[in-house]
Amino acid sequence: MVCKRETKVAWLLSGRLSGRGFRVAAVISSLVLLGGTGCERTGDTQPEPDAQRPDASLLALDLFAVEDPERLEVARRIEDLSFGEPVRVTAFYPNQASRLWLANAGEGRQPSSGYHSEAETDGHQGWYAFEPGNPTGCWNCHADPDYGHGGIDSEWDWAASNPFEMGVDLSEAAADYDKPGTRELELRAARDAEYLYIHASWTSDTDASGRDRGEPGPNITHQTYRWDADEQSFGARGEQRNAGSERAEPVASEDLPAQGRFDYEERLVAMSAPAADPVTDEFDGGESGNFNAQGCFIACHDDLRNMPGAYEPEASDVEGTLLEGQSDMRHYTLNSRDLEGQTPDDYRAPERLASRYEGRDTQALADSLEQGRFLDLFQVRMGRSAPMGHASGDYVYHYREGNNALVEEDERFSPSGRGNWRNQDPGDGVEGDYLRYVYDPRETGFWGLDEEEFAKLRRAGLGPLIVEPGHPRNNAIDLAEDDHLIAWDGEDYVLQKDFGPYGDAGDALGDILDDGVLIPRRVMQEAEGARSSVWAFTGWTETEAGEGRYDVVVVRPLEARSADGGLITDHELGKALDRAGMTFGFGIHDDHTGNRSHYVTLPVGLVAEGEEDAYLAEVASLYDTDEEGLRGRLPVIEVAGNE
Repeated sequence: MVCKRETKVAWLLSGRLSGRGFRVAAVISSLVLLGGTGCERTGDTQPEPDAQRPDASLLALDLFAVEDPERLEVARRIEDLSFGEPVRVTAFYPNQASRLWLANAGEGRQPSSGYHSEAETDGHQGWYAFEPGNPTGCWNCHADPDYGHGGIDSEWDWAASNPFEMGVDLSEAAADYDKPGTRELELRAARDAEYLYIHASWTSDTDASGRDRGEPGPNITHQTYRWDADEQSFGARGEQRNAGSERAEPVASEDLPAQGRFDYEERLVAMSAPAADPVTDEFDGGESGNFNAQGCFIACHDDLRNMPGAYEPEASDVEGTLLEGQSDMRHYTLNSRDLEGQTPDDYRAPERLASRYEGRDTQALADSLEQGRFLDLFQVRMGRSAPMGHASGDYVYHYREGNNALVEEDERFSPSGRGNWRNQDPGDGVEGDYLRYVYDPRETGFWGLDEEEFAKLRRAGLGPLIVEPGHPRNNAIDLAEDDHLIAWDGEDYVLQKDFGPYGDAGDALGDILDDGVLIPRRVMQEAEGARSSVWAFTGWTETEAGEGRYDVVVVRPLEARSADGGLITDHELGKALDRAGMTFGFGIHDDHTGNRSHYVTLPVGLVAEGEEDAYLAEVASLYDTDEEGLRGRLPVIEVAGNE
């Protein structure tokens, strides 16, 4: 027997579910983002966002399951902050251009760019930007002097192909993959005595249902499971939208049973490093890569997963190193490798993987991290972290790791802690191909969501997510712990005494789950330790043009220490801002895409209020000019002070 889903969903959408309730109407309508550098309250009235471009106007943030008093206080503090002037930067689709491809010219250097066979290339004509001893900033070629850094918004063809022929038209590659070539990203920042606040806004045409265009909405789940009544088991509903050219087109309704739907979260990501202490790599002949010059590309290599010909290490390749147990490669920087006597082409050799750390030398790793040789990385994951007010705080060095991973046993560093989600898979904790956590109908009005309800709630910003038992916003039942479900025995709920680790869960699930209903794979939980140090608050609003506008505010401590005084693997942001600023590279994952199908920006400066000159002076040597020659060519975000 099933509950009356339709009535309960209507209650959810109106925020009036009785009892302890889902409490999904936690959108703080008075929590607004403020235009320009000023501060203005608008009460309950919110202007229509610009349908063509994001700006710094007012939009509410969704505090879906934010319960921590400190995070709530900081989120509400945003309302009263003065932000610096917004800066518009164009994020572009790089296809699978890696550091090695960018650093090489000539036939065969990258015979295929991966997803698009027609995008074969003879190499990057700007290869000399990575020439040992003379690294050069990407903006030297990819900023039209007549347009400044905003040129690649309206003049994308110019930026992609001039003044040198690149050999691959990135805008055409994006079109072939059913993606726009660019996304406009608007950025502004503020600080107070404790935190740095970065506000990012952009528009997206992501489809909420994961099926086709026409249902714009935030993609705030990350892989769900579908119940098969005939098989009495859960199976995957859908995957990411970068599986290959055969998945480029939206999934038609008639193909859903065979293909499923696209079902991947959206993300805002950023790598960064202090401008005065940039992360660099060296080969014979001198410095070759510099984060101030090439941004995120210095951490993107041919052997990363989903790159053309990506190398998957054998267990023996990484045994005894800090990569032990890893079967795929993620971002890393070459300064973590043993490169003595090598050329830029040599580092791909399997035996060189993490060779600096043979014997799992965490002491050497901790020393390097304390010296700041790594890149900061935050990831605002719309499905796995943002609903809880968190972002993933990571570092990029020998590999992409979570905050303080592998060094938490070092007395200098705080405990790594846990992230704010965990996976559930069929058979994990219960007998058979069943999930451990299902919705609690007393809280949600349903045991599982059908396809239409799934998109409806997602568009309304109300889920569908599962929050762990024990959390104040818990909306799930733990089938491995509960020995029965408490519900009235009328028309809506059934008392299932055979639930739990000693009962026959299959018979019970078969009684209550309709064929095709969906359950999220991820279960939200509070982050702890160093992994809880980066926060994010997000909002989504539909525009008149039928797109969605995202507003994301990332909050990071200025001091890289936790409450216990131990180090966190973030750079000291306050000191970096006061010295010469930071360099950032931003990325946007939209439309259900994962790793290699995201948009990226070229390097962007972030400076303390009134300190643009210090940043430009620090990076000017990469452009063979001085700060005056760079002004207007490089995008620089000014952080407004609110101390």
